[in-house]
Amino acid sequence: MSLRKSDFCQLVIQCVDAVGGSAPKSVILRAVSTATKIKFRGLDRKIEDALNELIVQCMIHEHDGNYYIKHASDSHSGNEDSD
Repeated sequence: MSLRKSDFCQLVIQCVDAVGGSAPKSVILRAVSTATKIKFRGLDRKIEDALNELIVQCMIHEHDGNYYIKHASDSHSGNEDSD
C-alpha cells in the first residue's frame, strides 16, 4: 500500500485517536501496521517521519515517549477569564 505523506500523517493521527488520544510509538506502529497490513519493518521510518511532521505542524506533542493529540484548548496560553 502506497500512501502520500499527508495521508500517512492523517492515518497516524487517526490511530492515536483510536487508542485514546495518546500512545507510545510502539502502539502507533502496531495500530498503523494493522490498519495498512504493512509489516513493521517497512513502517518504522515512515512513522517517525509522520510523527516529526505532525509535531512541526503542532498537531501532536511528545512527552516521556508518548505522543499526544493536541486539542484546540491545548493551544490557549491561559489568557482567558478564569473566574
